Amino acid sequence: MNTDYKKDYLTIEKKYWWFRARRYWLKTLCTQNNKIIELGAGSAQNIKDLPGKKTALDISSYGKKEAQKNKITYVISKAEKTKFKDNSFDDVIALDVLEHIKNETKAIKEWERIAKKRIILSVPAYQWLWSKHDDINHHVKRYSLRELKQLIKNNTNLKIKRISYWNFFLFPLAVIQKKLTKNAELKLLPKPIN
Repeated sequence: MNTDYKKDYLTIEKKYWWFRARRYWLKTLCTQNNKIIELGAGSAQNIKDLPGKKTALDISSYGKKEAQKNKITYVISKAEKTKFKDNSFDDVIALDVLEHIKNETKAIKEWERIAKKRIILSVPAYQWLWSKHDDINHHVKRYSLRELKQLIKNNTNLKIKRISYWNFFLFPLAVIQKKLTKNAELKLLPKPIN
């Protein structure tokens, strides 16, 4: 993530509708008092309100202070090469992380290794939706459901319980916004819209 972009990102991460909706979705999945790790956690906003023992892992210290303020253990490490023991976490959460990693196979195998129960994964969809936003955030690629399924099936012993496009109903609006917007930065929308 670009340094200039980081300045406003925490506020956006807390208040922007898309992040809030994603946290709501995650809360519906994580209802038990599990041992959780979020990879690529930033400031750990996604897991701060979840039950259980929480660890945030990120490649930078950008969100460390905010995570620790919320009593979340913070580890600085690459997501594709952690120092955790096998089966260390009930839930391994990687929301919009895989698209940043050049060696996606290494990453998914590592996540399988540290996961005891499940991996909750989200990635941006469709390479043809690539935009300046992807460049600013140093994305390597976007995924179709088919590509993601193949990656998991060909490289792990994981069983896919559910795979779908998240926010499917907003997809047409996202396509229009991506095609019309030249500025790739996220900005808070007025309250009635946000």
